[in-house]
Amino acid sequence: MTVTGRAVRPFVRRPFHAWCVLGVAVTTFLFVGLQLLAPVNGLVFAVAIGQLATALAWSYGTGSVGFPGSAVVIALAAIGSDLVVLNAKSIHFGVLGPILAGAVIAAIVHQVVRRPPRAQVLSSIAQDVFGAVAAASMSLWLMMHEAGDARLLVVGVSAGAGVALLVSHLVDCIGASPRVSYDVPRGVFGFVLAVFAGAGVTAWRLDTAFLSDILGHAIIGGLVALVCVLTSLAMTFIAVDAAPRTWASVVLHAAVPFAMAAPTGLVITLAVAAQAG
Repeated sequence: MTVTGRAVRPFVRRPFHAWCVLGVAVTTFLFVGLQLLAPVNGLVFAVAIGQLATALAWSYGTGSVGFPGSAVVIALAAIGSDLVVLNAKSIHFGVLGPILAGAVIAAIVHQVVRRPPRAQVLSSIAQDVFGAVAAASMSLWLMMHEAGDARLLVVGVSAGAGVALLVSHLVDCIGASPRVSYDVPRGVFGFVLAVFAGAGVTAWRLDTAFLSDILGHAIIGGLVALVCVLTSLAMTFIAVDAAPRTWASVVLHAAVPFAMAAPTGLVITLAVAAQAG
């Protein structure tokens, strides 16, 4: 099999998922453990590390052309979004609009100024914008933390997301069956089990004596886990298609799902904060 003229190595299931389990475990520790140790600074550090890892690994993990320019575009989007979120006077998605618009322009300029011949320009622009969106979305974890009393949800939601990803990779490491696609080493059973695991851990972490609250927390955890596992599945499809370097793919499988789960988590957190208020 070849992709854009180069040979593609066979996608080996078990070593890949084993490395992903390690990467997800480290990311979960950053987002959960550091929050418990230092509620504010710990989360800022975790988000910064996740954004830096995404910027450095993106080009190697997705097959986009133009490193290190793509890393600079994604890093600038991450820095800009962090600064805007940390200094925002109100909590809403609109604060990231100018950052994302600037990231699109930067991605286009980056590809236009590349040395000829310029291969895969359109796909590389799209991939760079995707990376910038992921890096900017990760800053929404910081916004969640500022959402009034609902900030208590952040640790529970991030714990559920991490466990969902761990369960997904562990099950697929043992046996990805039935597969979502014949050439993608991800299974339906692992997908479903991961969503339930994320829901259960979130409900357990947000301990409450009322059944209605337990069910509500389980639904919250299930929705965030669903987004995480879907994003992880998308990254696996990209890995199969792009034949990336293993380390970069592992980093993206660990970081990007947390980033893309942040908007869902923020919507839920704001809803809970409004209800509490």
